[in-house]
Amino acid sequence: MQKSGLVLFFLWVLALLPLHAQVYPVQVTPQLVPPYSVYLADYAQPEVDKLRLILLLKDLTQASYQVRLSLSLERNGKVILATRAGFNPPPLDLLPGIPTLISGADLAPYLESRNLDFVGYSREEYERTRALPEGAYKLCVTAYDYRIRSRPVQVSNTGCAFYYLAKSEPPLLNTPVCGTKIPVRDIPQIVFSWLPRNTASPNSSQETEYEFSLYESRPANRNPNDVVLSTRPVFETRTEQPQLVYGLAEPMLLEGITYVWRVRAIDKSGKDAFRNQGYSEVCTFVYDKAVPDIIVGKVNNFSAEATGERKAKMNWSADSSATQTVATQRAGQGFDAYTIEYRKTSLKPDGSKWAWFSINKAGTETEALVLDLEPATEYETRMSGSREGVNGAYSELVTFTTPAPKPVVCGEAAQEFVQADASKPLDVLLPGMVLQARGLELSVTEVGVN
Repeated sequence: MQKSGLVLFFLWVLALLPLHAQVYPVQVTPQLVPPYSVYLADYAQPEVDKLRLILLLKDLTQASYQVRLSLSLERNGKVILATRAGFNPPPLDLLPGIPTLISGADLAPYLESRNLDFVGYSREEYERTRALPEGAYKLCVTAYDYRIRSRPVQVSNTGCAFYYLAKSEPPLLNTPVCGTKIPVRDIPQIVFSWLPRNTASPNSSQETEYEFSLYESRPANRNPNDVVLSTRPVFETRTEQPQLVYGLAEPMLLEGITYVWRVRAIDKSGKDAFRNQGYSEVCTFVYDKAVPDIIVGKVNNFSAEATGERKAKMNWSADSSATQTVATQRAGQGFDAYTIEYRKTSLKPDGSKWAWFSINKAGTETEALVLDLEPATEYETRMSGSREGVNGAYSELVTFTTPAPKPVVCGEAAQEFVQADASKPLDVLLPGMVLQARGLELSVTEVGVN
């Protein structure tokens, strides 16, 4: 009796094995190419191939095979979109042993909202913005027999790809430093600069323009956020560069007035690509003649060298007598802040120069690290010091070249690779930055606090 019971048990287990080890005649492999877009239509653009599906007919006994696809999209573990059951696209013809690549316009019908069911996500909200919300996503694709329409017959595995969708951060304002005083000059020249934070895409500088807005704050102690929401700017313009020189051609600034400024990053194609609608935080400065007339010199002994494929280090000497107050003839003061700028020496495809990227350092520092460079690329860099909001002249240009990527050899000892250095925390960590650890490149997609 016990033996017959064991035989029945093993027969039952063997009967279940095919259910857990199903072999399908078609293999589906989805591939997503970063940077990832919040717009589904971007994944069906011709010749861009941000989404590619590789279909392989493994059954060599078939002369050809026709299939249709079904897509599902999960956000944070919950399905929000899926191919509509009644959607009937043209068949996809597969040949045995030959991979078939589906991308671009071939995928467009599958990504149109009229061919999708919305589950736990508002169709109206999607139709309004055409953008997916931020979050962790899983895109899954399954192939079904095209000829059998009475019921869905699955003929492939369910291939999935994982990715994270996040809008780019708005610009980070650099100079003039918030809350500083800027002296009245006969020939005004104020350099406004900001740090782009959408550098994950290599084409970001060509896809983005910036709207600079300047406001008067009356009274001076008014909340600057209220100022930008309730008053018209005294000056507004757009530029493709991450800086603006405010001079004689712009409206004259009034002595003793507190000004508010902000920058908005705008995607040229009109897409909602930035958080907070692209608006930076607001900053203020006072345009005041009461600021002492200061002569600011150059920074001494400025040097730069590449320290890795994507890293460089800048050094300079502190100078305790770099500035002089003319009104009191008081000398012997050092800088209270530094600005370091760097860019590629090569030209853009349109023949123009690359925009400067800038970082700020306190007057007590004599070293700066840059971590977002490109391998095998020549850069030029310069720096200036400032005192009480007055900038000195730039140093001479210094050039350096980053080394080419080191090829990773299978079996090579891990200690020969670049090691992570936890002894000195980074000054800043932004989405889009590329870090190195143990010979691997780590791309920062999101920054949070535990």
